[in-house]
Amino acid sequence: MAGNQSREALERQYYRVLIQIDDEKEMVDQYNEKISKLENELDEIGYTQARMTELDELKDKLENKKTVVAMYEQWAEELHDELSKML
Repeated sequence: MAGNQSREALERQYYRVLIQIDDEKEMVDQYNEKISKLENELDEIGYTQARMTELDELKDKLENKKTVVAMYEQWAEELHDELSKML
């Protein structure tokens, strides 16, 4: 019974991580959209220092989110491997 409970806990954790991956990927998409919009705007009106700084900050946030997604994906893969061993 204890093994079954730990498997269920592992499954819940795995699915929570998958949901977190989706949430983080949504944020990546939002940052990509904001960056694209800002780059288009800058192309039209010219690059001011403040707008360039905003663009750099968004790109940094995007890279951070991509790193978070990769970490969650690795964690999900490890959880999946553990679950597979329990079958």
